[in-house]
Amino acid sequence: EIIQRIVGVPPPYSTVGLDRVGPQRVKYFIWLALQQRLLTNVERMRRQICMDSSCGFCHYEQEDVVHALRDCPAVRDIWKLIVPADKMSLFFSGDPLEWFASNFQNHHQICLGDVEWRCQEGIGFVSVGGVMRDQEGRWILAYNRYLGFCFVMEAKLWGILDRLTLIFEWSYDFLIIQIDSVEAVQAIQEHARKDLESTLIRRIHQLLSRIGHWVIGHIPREDHGEANGIAKLIQERREGL
Repeated sequence: EIIQRIVGVPPPYSTVGLDRVGPQRVKYFIWLALQQRLLTNVERMRRQICMDSSCGFCHYEQEDVVHALRDCPAVRDIWKLIVPADKMSLFFSGDPLEWFASNFQNHHQICLGDVEWRCQEGIGFVSVGGVMRDQEGRWILAYNRYLGFCFVMEAKLWGILDRLTLIFEWSYDFLIIQIDSVEAVQAIQEHARKDLESTLIRRIHQLLSRIGHWVIGHIPREDHGEANGIAKLIQERREGL
C-alpha cells in the first residue's frame, strides 16, 4: 500500500515522464534503505566525505537511515498521514527497517478447503474442483481438473497440490487447508511414514515449505456443495487444470 501511495505521487513537473519518476526508482530507493546504504550524513562521514554527521534540517547529532526516514520532524508528520492509527505507536517505537520489510509482504490468510472443493466420482473417472477464498470468505478463484482413472485418495492430494500451485506466487504467509478426508490429513501430517510416502505428498510439502505457516484439518463432507458443483462442470469436457 505504501509503495502504491509513493508511486501515485505525481511528478513535480508535467513534462517529467514515467521513465524519470516511476516504480523502478522507488524500488531502488527502498532497496538502498533496507540495506542501510542511503547516503546519510552518518554514512558520508563514515566514507570520509564530510566531517559532520548531524542532520542538516533539525540538527540532530546523528543523521542515520532511521533518523532520515522516520524520526526527523521533516518526515515524521508525513508518516502520521500514512501509517494506520492503530499501528502508529508500534511504528515509531520499533525498528522502521523491519517494519518496512514486513509491510511489503502479503499478510492475508487464504483458505484452501474442502468447504471449497470435492472429488466427483463418475463412471470410470474422477474430477476435482473448487473455490479458493481469503480469510474474510471473499472469492479469489475457482478451478477444476479432470483426473481420469485414479484412487479417491490420490484425487484429494491432487486437489491440494493444484491449489498450492495456483496460489504459490501470491506470497500468502498463512495457509489453512481443509479437507473431508481424515486419511489425507494424516498423510500430509505424517508424510515420513513409509506406507503414506508418495511423490504427490513430497511435492505438496515442497510447496508448503516455501509458503510459510500452514495448518491442515478435517471438515465434514456435507459442507462443500458449491465445490461439488464445480467438479461436476468438467465431467463432460474432461479437461486439465
